[in-house]
Amino acid sequence: MRQYIHDKLREITEEEKNILEGNYIIDKSIYTDNSQFIIDSNKLLNIDELIHIRKHTRFTQFPKHKHNYIEFNYVYRGKLVQTIDEYKINLKQGELIFLNQHVIHEIEASNEEDIIINFIINQSFLIILYLCWKMIIQ
Repeated sequence: MRQYIHDKLREITEEEKNILEGNYIIDKSIYTDNSQFIIDSNKLLNIDELIHIRKHTRFTQFPKHKHNYIEFNYVYRGKLVQTIDEYKINLKQGELIFLNQHVIHEIEASNEEDIIINFIINQSFLIILYLCWKMIIQ
């Protein structure tokens, strides 16, 4: 099972194939309909989804952007280098970073061995979690 998951994570996605064929610019329409680069949870989450997990796109820089959702990035293999408020952050295998909504950041291009898993979390999830916790402690 672990090998199967590892192999799936290493697969080249359609978006990555386009990048490797020379289309190095991120297709923003996958992520937003907004002229500003605010990645929209509605583009990534199904209507009934509270959390979505997807592999980060490799082989190209992900330009400055922000989200209307909470995200955390987990470095499954390799490294992740991103800049937040002009601070360069270097993460290595096994590390993760949490990003609140509307945090402006950019991610350096990664290579084939860099596998980053993005957890996209709808704000409603935290509200539900809080309400459940509140019911438990009462």
